[in-house]
Amino acid sequence: MKLMGAIPLLASAFSVSNALQQESADQEDTTVGNTVGVKTKQDSSLVLPRVIRENVFKEDATFRYLTTIPLGGSVAKPAKNTFYLCPDFASPEMNGGPRAEWVDEVTNIIDTDNITFIEGSVEVEGNFCIDTSNNQRRLYGNGLPNHKIGAFPIDETNAAYPYYEGLDCPLGCLPSAVDIEVSPYKLDITIPKNPTYNAKPTCISTLTTGVAVLTGAAFHLEYAFDPNFRPNNPIALLPLDSCFGHPINNAYHYHAKSWECFPDNGEANKHSPLFGYALDGFGIFGPRTIGGKLVTNDDLDECHGHIHKIDWDGKKVKMYHYHLNTEFPYSIGCFRGTPVNLDETLQTTCTPEDIKVVSSENMTEVLIKTECLKKPMKMEDIEDDY
Repeated sequence: MKLMGAIPLLASAFSVSNALQQESADQEDTTVGNTVGVKTKQDSSLVLPRVIRENVFKEDATFRYLTTIPLGGSVAKPAKNTFYLCPDFASPEMNGGPRAEWVDEVTNIIDTDNITFIEGSVEVEGNFCIDTSNNQRRLYGNGLPNHKIGAFPIDETNAAYPYYEGLDCPLGCLPSAVDIEVSPYKLDITIPKNPTYNAKPTCISTLTTGVAVLTGAAFHLEYAFDPNFRPNNPIALLPLDSCFGHPINNAYHYHAKSWECFPDNGEANKHSPLFGYALDGFGIFGPRTIGGKLVTNDDLDECHGHIHKIDWDGKKVKMYHYHLNTEFPYSIGCFRGTPVNLDETLQTTCTPEDIKVVSSENMTEVLIKTECLKKPMKMEDIEDDY
């Protein structure tokens, strides 16, 4: 357990940048809202609508097959068909196994029709908002999605039970992984609205890589451990629920082709809509690019993204963005921008005495003093906030 215990669930140590690679930086910004650290003239929150949906796959087989990383595949440097793990995170080789029977050991293809999914269709009370200012975007809620999820903890009558029974709870919190529940937690991330494209990719040092704004749940790194604490692709080792999600430390999150349960998958002949934001502020879009063409890893760089015109905050902007697709690592392979420090975002709490308001010509800035206490979050605090 030392290996996973050393990994913060929602943590990184990078700065926030504030420049956007776009065609017209001089266009008037009409977005209004509020965010951590900045408050504009007018407050406006985008509240995610409640969506009740059965967790079932679509009838077409367009996204039936997934690729996975070969046994022993490296995650030590930026490259296509893998991800770039920071050196101090954990093992640089994906050698966990044996892999599940739905993985073809020769071709490294996963047939999702053969996966033993975590059974159940449990309704949860998701809560999620987006606040936007001129320079920042705040994503916050209780971490639960706006769709039904599998039954957690995993009961011994569940078909997925044998796969989890032999696993320790990843963070040492419970006797077994089958005992992990799904419960609300304080998801609160402030990212740059105008991210900067960096020529040199940044490695991934967190399990959380972004947030699905269509549902309010987090995207996680494609990294899990077998009973001998050897890492591999989660979906190659373990069943997930039919939305390709499961919990760690009670926090529900997505892997692989999670968009099957998103309320808006877009149109087949058009570019996929925005599905979420990465920790560096760049957008995460669905599996189709211009004209509805399905995105392959050959179309993307080593961070799983590329540059062309997209819809961004109500404008057509030529900028970098990520895509979800069916080829490993399915989403973010490294950060093309500078990821935010989630340690500060998620664990800093302030009392009213810690905040002072300063007026300026264009906006009112809310300055949070550095004396704010950092303390572990309790569930009752989270429930009070939401």
